[in-house]
Amino acid sequence: MISVDTVAVILTVALAVGGVYVGLSRNLAQLGERLARVEGIIEGWLNRVTRQETSQ
Repeated sequence: MISVDTVAVILTVALAVGGVYVGLSRNLAQLGERLARVEGIIEGWLNRVTRQETSQ
């Protein structure tokens, strides 16, 4: 039979792992949003630069 202490340890570890996973997934989502924003800025800048070069 599994003791109450063993169940408590298993639940604690499972909750800790779940918390780490949720934290990482949120951080990765935020990083993805930031990268998309930076990509948009760079793309806009490149479009402006290429438009200026072709108009000259």
